[in-house]
Amino acid sequence: MPTLELAIFGAVVLCSFVSGAMAGFGSVIIALTLAGQFYSIEWMVPRLVALNVLLNGYLVLVHRGHIAWRLLLTRVLWVMGAGAGVGVLVEAQLAGSTLKTAFGVLVVALSSIELYRMWSKAEPAKKGGASLPFVFGAGIMHGIYASGGPMLVSAFRSTLAMIWLAMNVALTVVFVLDGRLDGPAAVDVAWLTIPVVVAIAIGEVLHRRVNERGFRIVLFSLLFVAGIALIF
Repeated sequence: MPTLELAIFGAVVLCSFVSGAMAGFGSVIIALTLAGQFYSIEWMVPRLVALNVLLNGYLVLVHRGHIAWRLLLTRVLWVMGAGAGVGVLVEAQLAGSTLKTAFGVLVVALSSIELYRMWSKAEPAKKGGASLPFVFGAGIMHGIYASGGPMLVSAFRSTLAMIWLAMNVALTVVFVLDGRLDGPAAVDVAWLTIPVVVAIAIGEVLHRRVNERGFRIVLFSLLFVAGIALIF
């Protein structure tokens, strides 16, 4: 049976993965930001990455006809993959407290930019999140925190899902090889698939019914506040 600690984390997973199923991003960054007050990033990331493979595997399978393959193959995957490799190397050199503080700063900065853009009704640049510096930066962030989504928010949900699926399959292999995704962690992942499946069902309904702009305002406001809490 799951422990109370895992059950509480499962509630966070349920809430955060609803965003991932609905908008194509947010599942890991919300979970890390909210649960970062109580759990270490090193403990959370391997479990969240494995669960994210399940979520995005579903989204890719069901919505594969909407994937922008040309954008994905020519501009995103190879650049983001290089950035993720750099991120994995950087993460290995950072202490847990440094990881949390740096993550809080990143969340506050990215949330502020996105909230300003939405409140001022400014449109993203034509290439948006597909510009190479943003893609490389998203890769670094994903390699460290498995959550490069806020730097790629202009992409379509199904295309984002394909990006996260590819990145997180690679990260899962890394975590298995270096021992972070061991037997006990795999048992945790098995229990946590229950809230993920529920989140997918809820997210699909919300994707069809909820105004996306309003949802993003609420999401990035929540991340901004939680990011401040992580810093201090």
